[in-house]
Amino acid sequence: MNNFELLETKNFDCCDSSTMFILDNGTDQFAVHLEVMLKCVKFAEEQGKIPPLPSDWWIEIANNFDDLY
Repeated sequence: MNNFELLETKNFDCCDSSTMFILDNGTDQFAVHLEVMLKCVKFAEEQGKIPPLPSDWWIEIANNFDDLY
């Protein structure tokens, strides 16, 4: 597994859909939006790869991201 380093964040306010992370794997740099990361967490949770997060947390996230579900 590659080790990624968080280089910077943009507009890092709670639940701001414009938040993005610039990741660097030592060879390439790329941007990942917060919404994409949350979708990955949800997918991992649904696949049983991570423990379930509290329902209240997902409800709060869903209230801030229209396209999450």
